[in-house]
Amino acid sequence: MIIETQRLKLIPLTHNQLKLYLEQNILLNDELEIKINKLDLHPELSEAIEQTLLPNTSAQKKNYLHCTLWAMILIENNVMIGSFLFADTPNAAGEIEIGYGIDVAYRNRGYLSETLAAVAAWTKTQPEIKMIIAQTDENNLPSVQALIKNKFVQYKKQESQVWFKYDC
Repeated sequence: MIIETQRLKLIPLTHNQLKLYLEQNILLNDELEIKINKLDLHPELSEAIEQTLLPNTSAQKKNYLHCTLWAMILIENNVMIGSFLFADTPNAAGEIEIGYGIDVAYRNRGYLSETLAAVAAWTKTQPEIKMIIAQTDENNLPSVQALIKNKFVQYKKQESQVWFKYDC
């Protein structure tokens, strides 16, 4: 399963590929047939992979596409520029939370907006997903702008954190 846009390929990582990613193992490059720059593995992402994504992707009854990290691959040079994740399968109301990050060298070029548009379109083909939830810092203007551009609507704010939703 790959989602393609004009400039990107979005590839969901399997359980074993998540382990390789967490270990920053070069074998992941070979397995995905891509180049992975030395991405900074943010401690929060590392924790999410270890505590949530790995257990969820190994669960037989869960659709791993809804609870894994997806590699964002720049088609032009076949390099991983970032990732997004679904935090877990949809809840009883059909809500699914996403998170994302792009390598500093590739920010402010529209890749996040392009990814969000593709993810929103793909979730419409997933009957169990009714709404996408995204949280960001209100001062992260590129993130806020990409969400708004893709018709995510702010619905909650707590201190500097804001939550957006997208009805599928």
